[in-house]
Amino acid sequence: MASTGQSALQLALDLKQVADCDIFIGDEDAVGRTPWGRVFGGQVLAQALVAAQRTVPAGYNVHALHGFFLLAGTSGVEILFEVDRVRDGRSFVTRGVKALQKNKAIFQLNVQFHRPEWGPQFQTPARDMLWVAKTRGLEHLPMPDELLKKGVQPERFTSADNKGDTESLPIHVGQWWGLHWVRHAAPLPDLSSGVHEAVFAWMTDSRMAGIVAQPHREKGANVTMVVSLDHSIHFHGEPFRADEWLLFSNRTTVSAGARGLARCEVWTMSGRLVATVMQEALHRMARPDASVQAALGSRRAEQSKL
Repeated sequence: MASTGQSALQLALDLKQVADCDIFIGDEDAVGRTPWGRVFGGQVLAQALVAAQRTVPAGYNVHALHGFFLLAGTSGVEILFEVDRVRDGRSFVTRGVKALQKNKAIFQLNVQFHRPEWGPQFQTPARDMLWVAKTRGLEHLPMPDELLKKGVQPERFTSADNKGDTESLPIHVGQWWGLHWVRHAAPLPDLSSGVHEAVFAWMTDSRMAGIVAQPHREKGANVTMVVSLDHSIHFHGEPFRADEWLLFSNRTTVSAGARGLARCEVWTMSGRLVATVMQEALHRMARPDASVQAALGSRRAEQSKL
């Protein structure tokens, strides 16, 4: 993990403030353009979070965010982030962030920060992380060192990572789920910097929309469009490091009306559940031909008589 200086991803999250106002500018120059020619949604999400962080007093940690992808971002065009200071309370601080290109909103983020305070603790037992692997048909959950010793090669967690700033060790991918160890490849600053939350947010937009379409592709469907609609993250308990291996347990739970839901639980190697991520994705596909639809209709009619 040795590295000098900042990664391209860190540089992309270093927004420019405009005239000492709650307005910030970000672009994709540092990380480069995506293979699909549009701005990576995870980048806009992470930059919007950074913009919000820059307006929050010291001593507050992000605990929940919910963003809506409104329009596809245009590559090569700077993004303007306008922050709305919704509320500053003693325990909680709330911000709204609107991301704009060419005077059009492409993303809207609501994010809340919480001042750390004492409270009773509970989470499902750490062994549940191992149970997840067993429910996926695996005899045990391989740790990163074990995978590396077996010759598993780290890969970029998303094709939007042009510079190789992230590392992923795939464990297994099923018809409706996936297990990966993921981290930022180079060391990041200390936890108080807020960088870990933003980098983590960037990484969470990977594999979510794709896993929603996965069951349909497994059945031979011609999926013609897959795009993220909204994205939420709940951060649990104390801050965690994004440059240490994190277990991403992705799965899709339901699809209906051209929309599907993906859920990701994120664990540290020690078994601490640190975040829960949800994303809804739009997935469009070619309709079955008329003969197939007619056969399905006849079958439903026969079943209704039973």
